[in-house]
Amino acid sequence: MAKHCQRELSKGTAVLEKTQGSQRFNDYERPHADLREFIARAERAGEVVSIKGADWKLEMGTLAEIVNHARAEPPAILFDDVPGYAKGMRLLSGATNSSKRLAIALGLPVPDHPLDVVRAYRERMKRHRPIAPTTVTKGPVLENVDRDGKVDVLKFPVPLLHEHDGGRYIGTDDLVIMRDPDADWVNGGTYRAMVQDKNHVSLWISPGKHGRQIREKYFRAGKPCPVLISCGRDPLLFLAGGNELK
Repeated sequence: MAKHCQRELSKGTAVLEKTQGSQRFNDYERPHADLREFIARAERAGEVVSIKGADWKLEMGTLAEIVNHARAEPPAILFDDVPGYAKGMRLLSGATNSSKRLAIALGLPVPDHPLDVVRAYRERMKRHRPIAPTTVTKGPVLENVDRDGKVDVLKFPVPLLHEHDGGRYIGTDDLVIMRDPDADWVNGGTYRAMVQDKNHVSLWISPGKHGRQIREKYFRAGKPCPVLISCGRDPLLFLAGGNELK
């Protein structure tokens, strides 16, 4: 999995420069700041359909299947006003499952054909310059913190997508972050996370994956395995977590 999640932030210049054709990378002079801004940009491009009032139990999964099979390039679905949940508790399905939204996420030209994304990405990577990470002690991720008895992952509208699923999956396009105890490198991968109850979440990691190798090192040493599961973040991190990068 991705040992180092890196992203090209070219101070607003690369986003506006021309490709070999007449297309610009897109209409924005900087990358999106977070998932909310990505959703807003996808909405402006007509790439999001909003569905209000769908229940977490099977209805969201059914509607997602209908939309995803209706056409080759389906829109993302933004579920809102979920019964039994606080206002603003939304759920996004299919963030990057169209070539247009994938281009928006990557800061590439809006494509006429899905292969345009592949070509533009290939050209981008020829000029890719990694940026070293910066360690910080505070940020938006720490604005809302629940600890110990206040932890309740079921306050989020975690869906039961299919009738025979094992449970409610809070992590399907998540980013699971783990540190190797021996080599001291950090792995970021996408693994299935299922809610067991309000303060327990289980992870399924297929054999051979870096996350499983790291976990087994801790378990063989008789130690608990520290893990961070990130949900609702920049879709670029999902794309990184699903690829074999170093």
